[in-house]
Amino acid sequence: MDNKPPKSQEAENNQQEPVESITRDIPPETPTEPETPEPVVTPQPVVNESTATAPAAPRRWGLALLALLGLLLSLLALAGGLYLYDQFNKQNLRLNEQLAQQDKAMQQALAGPQSQLATLSQQQRQTAAELAQLESLPEQHRELSERLTSLAKRNPNHWQAAEANYLVTMAGRKLWLEQDSLTAAGLLEAADQRIAAMKDPSLLPLRKALARDIAAVKAIKQADIAGTAFTLDEIINNLDTLPLNRADAQAGLIPQEQNNELSDSVSDWQANLYKTWQALLDDFIVIRTRTTDTAPLLTPEQQWYLVENIRSKLLQAQLALYRGDEVNYRSSLKMAHNWLYQYYDLSSPEVESTLEVLKVMETLKLSPVTLNRFASSSLLKQLTELGELQPAEGESL
Repeated sequence: MDNKPPKSQEAENNQQEPVESITRDIPPETPTEPETPEPVVTPQPVVNESTATAPAAPRRWGLALLALLGLLLSLLALAGGLYLYDQFNKQNLRLNEQLAQQDKAMQQALAGPQSQLATLSQQQRQTAAELAQLESLPEQHRELSERLTSLAKRNPNHWQAAEANYLVTMAGRKLWLEQDSLTAAGLLEAADQRIAAMKDPSLLPLRKALARDIAAVKAIKQADIAGTAFTLDEIINNLDTLPLNRADAQAGLIPQEQNNELSDSVSDWQANLYKTWQALLDDFIVIRTRTTDTAPLLTPEQQWYLVENIRSKLLQAQLALYRGDEVNYRSSLKMAHNWLYQYYDLSSPEVESTLEVLKVMETLKLSPVTLNRFASSSLLKQLTELGELQPAEGESL
């Protein structure tokens, strides 16, 4: 080979290749066709193609093998990763199951000690309560001793003082809650009788206080609240039975006495004819004389509302009676009285008596109770608790 550079050698190879290809592509000569002059081609040295491409072929095969090897390594890595991931999940599940079993076993193992601790804490609380009761026994014993000592010092008639205290307490409830001064005065007098039965001169201040309380209660001029309330209840219960105004009741007819009997005498034929004609006219034309204002008739719904409104006003009057509210008491009764007078049958004895009762009840006077406390209450408390009276500072007995 020449010492030519590689580029000139490749150029020569490229020039020789078309010549060789041309000579190979020429078809064989035929005897029929005339020979044409062929150009003279100078022979060129033939260079083998395999020797020219020998360095490039191993290079391409090496790249293909490298790519195939990389693909196989990638597939192996992917398969290995999937396998490892599956094994990791399985191992994780096994670990979770083991942990759950261990947790369950630990809970079962701790259930017994916990129940024992609960039992022990309950027993401890019971023991503490029993100890507290035992510690309070000396105090209870001391209190019982003091009570026994105080009972030993008391008068044998002490039960009468306790009864008198109860009677005074009941009198206060009757006076301030029920506004019943008569019963309150009676209870105070009964309490004074219990104190007098004790025949103890040291209780004279208590009897003086009871006398002042009795006089103060009797000085209260108060109506019979309970009796008035019961009367209102009776009127409320009888509202549905009272008759309402009707057409015949509103008319206020003045009957005219007429003698329409026919005589048997023939000479009275004119009078008989007039009576017959008059009786015929009376069947067609009726003349009535009204002496009062005519109120319209009420529908059943209006009648129901009327009765309920009257009942509501009477209940309001009853509530005002218990509260000592004289203004609302009288206004409610007056309104109920006006409705009864306007819409009910005034000729009925029941309606008339109800109106009279309401008129009398309107004049009832409700006096407020100004007495706030009994003077004997504090003295009776001393007597029941201490067994004797002790003079209070700043109080004259």
